[in-house]
Amino acid sequence: MDLVDSCRKCSRHSSSAVPAIFYDICKKWLHLNCSNLTDSQFDALSSSSMSYFCHMCISDSLPVNLDCDHSITDITYNSLPLLTDPSDSECKFYDLHVFNSLLTSKTITPACTVHGNVRSLKKNFDKLVNFISDMKKSPEIIAVSETKINKKQTPFFQTKICGYNFVHVDSDQEAGGIGIYIKDNLSFQRRSDICNDLKDAESLWIETNIGGRQCVLGVIYRHPKYDCFTDDVSAILHYLSDKKLPYIICGDINMNLLQHTSSSSVHKYIETYESYNCQQIKPGQLG
Repeated sequence: MDLVDSCRKCSRHSSSAVPAIFYDICKKWLHLNCSNLTDSQFDALSSSSMSYFCHMCISDSLPVNLDCDHSITDITYNSLPLLTDPSDSECKFYDLHVFNSLLTSKTITPACTVHGNVRSLKKNFDKLVNFISDMKKSPEIIAVSETKINKKQTPFFQTKICGYNFVHVDSDQEAGGIGIYIKDNLSFQRRSDICNDLKDAESLWIETNIGGRQCVLGVIYRHPKYDCFTDDVSAILHYLSDKKLPYIICGDINMNLLQHTSSSSVHKYIETYESYNCQQIKPGQLG
């Protein structure tokens, strides 16, 4: 009877006949019974070619702040929200079930801001709407990147979500494009003064009240091979710091953050945010 390596959680060996999942970073196995996966989720994982990582892998390998009791999540490394004044924030990862439970128990604050790489708003619009409808409390703000709305064409597909205003910056390329959904009852203003001329990226900035606090929210999509991106981001952070308003930046930067110790460009990108006392929260992808 063949044996697989020991389970990362319980440390016991088991036969290859026992359901287990293999994580791509730590190269460890986790028994299905030691994870929070359902049978259907495990079956979907088994038939997928997507890489999966446990929260321990992320904590060990990425310069992000995670506090999580859950053993599995699907992660890509293009999206990274950042925020100022980290002393005021408690950053944790929740799956949707636990998030809804916390909303019911009023454990977390009512303000909710979500970012997702939708990988084509036309293709995944229904998934986005269903994700929001599955939340017991709708987010006040939903930032989306890689909408793939081309600025040369008027969108001929549905972009309106009931109860939200939608502002967006479209791309002149096949990929890219960004947008922000803001609840109808939430006043906001676009901040075109912050940045409107990135060479190979789209950016969108608004100022609004998040959780009872006036705040700037920005979403950025960086096209690959934009070599001066970090320098331009540094200029943006300098401008925001002068305004003395807290800010949240999210988006899709098309960098492999796992290379933060081996790539000088990735290291410089991370170090730039840290120099402005920004806290990295968590990468993720929707769709």
